[in-house]
Amino acid sequence: HEMIKQVEEHIVEKLNNTTHAGFKRTYTQALCLYRIWFDTGIRPWTAPSLRWCDFEEQGDMIIIRRREKGKRYHAQGGAITREALRDLRKMYLAEGTNVRMNNTLPLIHHHKNYRKPYKQINKFHATITKMLKECGWFDMTDVEGRKYRNHSIRKWHINASIDAEECPFDIAKRVGHTYATLELFYLNKKGKQKVKADLWQTTKIGGNEKVI
Repeated sequence: HEMIKQVEEHIVEKLNNTTHAGFKRTYTQALCLYRIWFDTGIRPWTAPSLRWCDFEEQGDMIIIRRREKGKRYHAQGGAITREALRDLRKMYLAEGTNVRMNNTLPLIHHHKNYRKPYKQINKFHATITKMLKECGWFDMTDVEGRKYRNHSIRKWHINASIDAEECPFDIAKRVGHTYATLELFYLNKKGKQKVKADLWQTTKIGGNEKVI
C-alpha cells in the first residue's frame, strides 16, 4: 500500500515542481492514468486504447468497457477514477478539445499540435515506468521473488480487493479474469477464514435445532 501511495505522491511532486507546459501536461496525464490503473485494476498495457466513449457513469461507479485477450468485460472505477476523468476533461477543454463532443478520442492523447508518430499507449506506459523506477520499484521483488513492474499495480488492486473481502467471483469478472486464474495466482491458500460456521455443533433436524 505504501509503495502505491509513494508513486502517486512522486508524480504529484513532479507535476507541482515543473513550470514546463509540456512536462506539466505529461505529468497530469500520467497521474490520471496511474490513478485509473490502481482504482480499476485494468491491465496497464491498454490495447486497444482506452477511449472516452468506453467510460460510462452508472450511479456511484464508472463502468469501463474493455476488450482484451479475446474477452470482453466491464471494469469498474469509483471516486478516484471520476476525479481523474474530471482533471483530464478540464485540461483538454483548456486546450480547445471538448472530449464530450469528441468521445472517440483516446483517453490519453497528444496535444493537437503534436505531430511525432508516437502512440499514446507507448508514451504513457514509458512515463509511468520511469516513475516506478525513480521510486525504486525495479530494484525490489515481492515475497515470492517476482519483480515489481507496471503490472504490479493491477496485482495490488486485485489483492487489496481480496483483503477487503470483496467476492472473488465479482473481482474476477470485473478485471477480465476467469475465477480459476484468480484462484491460481491471487487467492492466498495459506490464509485462514475469518469466520467459520460451527456446522458440526449445531444442526437442524425436522425444523428443530439439535445440539450435538
